[in-house]
Amino acid sequence: MKHLTIARKLMLGTSLCMILIVGGSAALQYRLFSELITKRVTHDELPATLESIRNDIEATLTGPITTAQELANNGYLHDWLAWGEPPAETERAVTYLERLQRRTGANTVFFVSAISGHYYTADGLERTLERDADTWFYALVDNANRADYRLDIDSEGGELKVFINHVVEIDGERVGVAGVGYTLDTMVDTISRYRLGETGAVFLANRDGLISVHPDGAAMAGRPIADLPGWEPQAGELLTGDGYRYATLTATDGTEQLVAAIDVPGTDWIVFARIPRGELFADLNRAVLWVMLLVGVILLASLTVLALLLRALFRPIRGTADAMREIAEGDGDLTLRLPVQGKDEASELAIQFNAFADKMRDVLAQVRLSSDAVRHAAKEIASGGQDMSRRTDQAASSLQQTSASMEQITGTVENTSASSLEANRLSQSAVELARGTGYTVGDVVTTMGEIQHASARIGDIIKVMDDIAFQTNLLALNASVEAARAGESGKGFAVVADEVRQLATRSAQASRDIRGLIEASGEKVQGGTRLVRDAGSAMHELVEVVNRVAGMLGEISHATTEQSDGIGQVNVAVAELDRMTQHNTALAEESTSAAEQLREQADRLAELVGSFKLNDAGQGSELNDVREATKRPLALA
Repeated sequence: MKHLTIARKLMLGTSLCMILIVGGSAALQYRLFSELITKRVTHDELPATLESIRNDIEATLTGPITTAQELANNGYLHDWLAWGEPPAETERAVTYLERLQRRTGANTVFFVSAISGHYYTADGLERTLERDADTWFYALVDNANRADYRLDIDSEGGELKVFINHVVEIDGERVGVAGVGYTLDTMVDTISRYRLGETGAVFLANRDGLISVHPDGAAMAGRPIADLPGWEPQAGELLTGDGYRYATLTATDGTEQLVAAIDVPGTDWIVFARIPRGELFADLNRAVLWVMLLVGVILLASLTVLALLLRALFRPIRGTADAMREIAEGDGDLTLRLPVQGKDEASELAIQFNAFADKMRDVLAQVRLSSDAVRHAAKEIASGGQDMSRRTDQAASSLQQTSASMEQITGTVENTSASSLEANRLSQSAVELARGTGYTVGDVVTTMGEIQHASARIGDIIKVMDDIAFQTNLLALNASVEAARAGESGKGFAVVADEVRQLATRSAQASRDIRGLIEASGEKVQGGTRLVRDAGSAMHELVEVVNRVAGMLGEISHATTEQSDGIGQVNVAVAELDRMTQHNTALAEESTSAAEQLREQADRLAELVGSFKLNDAGQGSELNDVREATKRPLALA
């Protein structure tokens, strides 16, 4: 589809639409007409045909049935049977049968006695019936509930005959059968004249499903209708139905035929009519064929007219395409114009093409004027790019030196920071040591205070001992005085008192010595306590000084760390500046290269624009103005 022209696509689309419309309409009409024909045949034509055949059969059988009834009700024959069939009267009875046969034109007139079994015809006594061989007769006379007469078809000798067998009753008793026989040639001719379509036919069959009369002759008599092609599934329904009925039968080869049936009153016959379904629509098929041929001719003529119309409509479009091809493949003549004729879409297309050509001419003229300006600007950009590249290289060299110096400063600051961190760590250790020593001195001061308190208590105890020694000495002195007074009797007591006084004197001396030592020790303890307290104050001041030193070292360490970080950021910034400078250098080189390419493209553009033929009268001054404007140098940012 993508390789087809618009005209061909329209032709193809229109053809498909017309074919679909015509085909769909024909299919719908064919279906409607088919249903209409089927309804007309099944509800009008076939019932009328079958009723006509039934009426003909009734008219054909009315005379024979009446003759058989008259024969069966003849009083003379009744008397003859009652007399026992005397030979003298038999000849008279046979004569009556002969005259009746001549008068009615019957092929056979017969009279059968149930008493003797004699079978009489116009020729006399023909034979004597036997119960085993002639069941038709005994079945009729033995069953009082059966009909008074019966029609039997006989095809012996290749000739179809119908026998009307009527029961002979005397005093309510069935004593014989009287009847007539006729050939069915007339009925066969009548039935054969009824033709439905080309191969359709009408035939008779009895209630047992056996064919009685068929247009094909005696060869079909007695054949079951179920043996006919496609009849077996619905033969029973057609035989047992009442009134008019019809069905559609399908043969083994797939052909369908429409079958209708109707009963013949007063008989056990059924009239069947069959017609192939395809023959019902033969006229319709021929009409549809002619219509399709006519529609095809009309469609072909319409498509021819449409093709000519599309060719006329698309001629201006082809002219536009040819003009565009001439501009594209020729020498680029933009002075080419299409003629404008009329006010239709083709004329509008020509007007717009001419406007497009004018616009293209103006644009190319402006492009031609601007090509020199672009070329000069490209030259200026290339020069500026080279100068920028050179200065960028210098800046990159300076940045590299700065980066090296910053790396040295960074190393020094990092060493200083490491030293300050180590000093800070040592000062912290000194602070901890001084703090521990201060705690120890405090413990010593406390201990010395406890020792001084204990010395004071010892002094009090020694004072008590001194008082006890003094009292003991006084008591010993009193005891000596009393012993002296006692004389000889108190002499021993005086010795004891003297010993006690000496002990008291030594105890007093010892307590004085101890007091002296305790006082000396207390003074030393007080001196030591004072010294320890002074040492504690000194240690506290040392801890505060060490803390201040540690704080200052911490601030120095923090400051050096911040300096190291700041210098690191400066290094990063310098590195970024170096990278940006290198990138600017590359951009400057690319800009220079792009400017060179732009100049080359401008030259190529001028060459391409020069290949077009333009109506550029009056544009020389504009071109000179542009060239003068392009001589001004460009300002580089």
